[in-house]
Amino acid sequence: MKEWKLTAKWKWHVGEHGDQKCAVCRVDFEATCNTGICKFPGDDCPVIRGACKHPFHLHCINKWLASLEENRQEKVCPLCRQVWSINSEDEIENNSTETIEDTNADIQFVLPLPTFARDD
Repeated sequence: MKEWKLTAKWKWHVGEHGDQKCAVCRVDFEATCNTGICKFPGDDCPVIRGACKHPFHLHCINKWLASLEENRQEKVCPLCRQVWSINSEDEIENNSTETIEDTNADIQFVLPLPTFARDD
């Protein structure tokens, strides 16, 4: 065996509703949102759920809530109109000494077939 390459595949695990797209931007959770803030999918463009369990890209829901605030409207989920609050399971405290484990991502390692070369 001359060479071995390992690749990884990940996807967001967003819950039992089967939601695969952000309801605000209509882009898959495995891609970046269309706010222009994100450069890479994954940690750069995290998925967050409300108390109602509806998932959204973090930047999309922030933009949605900001637009409601500008219009002096109550901050609600764009799907069910329940008063918006972050799902307590998703809350992250800003503590630089604490290690945070992301439980919203499933990682699968994909092993390609090895390449064999003849020794002449």
